[in-house]
Amino acid sequence: MEQKNTKLPEIEIEGTIFQFDIEGLVFIEKEKPSNTISLVYMVDHGTHYSFDYSTVSKNHHSIRQSLDTDQILDVIFNPNKLNDPAILVEIPRIAELDPLRFSQRYECSFKEMTEKTDFELMVDQDAFRRRTGGEAVKVSIAGNPFEIDPVHNILISTNGKEDINLNNLRDYYDSKLLEYHIFYDIQTGKTLDVLNEGHIGNDSVRLVIVPDVAFLDPIGKNRAANLPDRFGLPYFNLNMHHDLVISKNEIDQEINVYKNALGQSELHFDNTTFLVDIQKFELRDKHDPTNVIPLSEMCECDSAYKFKYNRKEFEIPEFVSLDPEGMAKKYNVSIQEVQAHDDFHFMVDQEAYNLRMNGKLPTIDLDGHTFTVDMRMNMLRSASDFHSKGINFDDIDHYYSEERDAYIIPYDPKKREFRELDYDNLFNIPTDLIAVEFPFQTKLDPIGWNREGGYNLKDDLKWIGVKSHFIAKVIPWEQTYIVDIINDNKEERKMKEDNHKKNNPTNQNKGRKM
Repeated sequence: MEQKNTKLPEIEIEGTIFQFDIEGLVFIEKEKPSNTISLVYMVDHGTHYSFDYSTVSKNHHSIRQSLDTDQILDVIFNPNKLNDPAILVEIPRIAELDPLRFSQRYECSFKEMTEKTDFELMVDQDAFRRRTGGEAVKVSIAGNPFEIDPVHNILISTNGKEDINLNNLRDYYDSKLLEYHIFYDIQTGKTLDVLNEGHIGNDSVRLVIVPDVAFLDPIGKNRAANLPDRFGLPYFNLNMHHDLVISKNEIDQEINVYKNALGQSELHFDNTTFLVDIQKFELRDKHDPTNVIPLSEMCECDSAYKFKYNRKEFEIPEFVSLDPEGMAKKYNVSIQEVQAHDDFHFMVDQEAYNLRMNGKLPTIDLDGHTFTVDMRMNMLRSASDFHSKGINFDDIDHYYSEERDAYIIPYDPKKREFRELDYDNLFNIPTDLIAVEFPFQTKLDPIGWNREGGYNLKDDLKWIGVKSHFIAKVIPWEQTYIVDIINDNKEERKMKEDNHKKNNPTNQNKGRKM
């Protein structure tokens, strides 16, 4: 994982620290990342934002959520909080909170950020004026033009071909991606219902991705729902015309996931057939087992994975779609349960994930003593011995082994601390220290690592995993590099002794001197 130097900006709201994520336009509670405050429900005053805040839920006053143990105790000892009064909170402009990321994301200068409001910079003003002035949003599918009817959810043809009523295509709606995947004949302008009527081979049929109308025409959807025109617009790419994405090939060539005679899922792309290996979560060349594309080299994007192969970019669905039977067998669940969830649900320990997202830090056992993995303090902190200095990750950085992808450190089991060795004077295996091995921070607490580095909290969790507790390995000194150091020191000491004897020979009796 590439380390980022910039961290998310922080703001204190009524005694609670929140981090602002400009990608999602949300405020994330630092100690409880599962609690997020959306910008969409705040009032934009141009110079700042405001909203009614609840000190109980630590969110919009209108949003209610289950209280955790600390919040329940807080209410018990502070009965006045039962009233939960709405507190008007003011938030600075996004351009002030995170000017660097704001400038990069919205491609504006710092001068423009001082002269214009967030809304003027975040939303295409020309498109906003045209849409609020009554102009309809248009889309095209392979040159066939349509106007959007956001009230009835229909794409109205403007060249005499069939309209596309999206209400009749719910079977083709992906609720995760919030888009329709429809089959469209670009010559006749007809939409095919292949699920119910089957598919007759036709070279002009294409797979077309139609985003939810709320993304194509957010202002129209706002008006249909009796919401203000500006509601939620910073979350959308406001545009008056959309060219919808279509497949390059015929449908029969586009859909290329199938089962072989052994019941294995296969993919065919770039003239190569790959087997889907659910056990290792990788794609393996059917005819060359050394040619492998692991999940760790793929990029996650919504409910799919992207990767490059032979300098070309490809996209495949999640493993729950690639091989639902294999996933059901691996995790001992029904096909229906696999179809109801995504890869993340099965590949990441949900109990450990929920505990961590609710603030519980991971722990690790070193020779019978428990330490807390504290990424904010950058250390392993003793969970019960306050006299222990703990183990700072900066102090053991040079003890990281790339070969084992882990730390192997000298550890004092009595003081429960890391102790640096005097390598120049090491001639015997230490008797008061032991060698312990444990994973790097990215494995000990990947969520904490992501949060401190400003990453998406779910980044890399699928192949790293989430655990609540670890047990460090005690490694015999004989299996460590110390043996070589001791041997080298002994050899060097012997050479010095030999040289000393050679340069300073002892006197020998050669008879009585005159």
